[in-house]
Amino acid sequence: MTFTAINGSVVSATLFNGTETLEHSDLIAMDMASLILRCESYYKDKSKFIEDAVKVSRLGKEQGCEEEICAICHDEYQAEDMIGTIYCKHTFHPQCIKEWLRRKENCPICRAHAVAI
Repeated sequence: MTFTAINGSVVSATLFNGTETLEHSDLIAMDMASLILRCESYYKDKSKFIEDAVKVSRLGKEQGCEEEICAICHDEYQAEDMIGTIYCKHTFHPQCIKEWLRRKENCPICRAHAVAI
């Protein structure tokens, strides 16, 4: 299948043999095309998807964290540290998890997929 897109939106899909053009009514083809375009965008600018995947917040002075150490660098969390939480709710130092996700797309603790496409 080949896809025609305008401004990131799929407008048509053509079968490889070129004999049939599918219009918007074929939702399966449109969904597939949309996913392909998002994947292409992901691999061109992975850093945006990583930024979206890591929710950064600050630990309060008395607020604890479920994990006592960052599973990536093995440093203890300190009061007022910034922490990065990913989809599976595991926490890390933001810089640690962002660097991890540049190399791998899974949580280093539970292996859940962490970067949404």
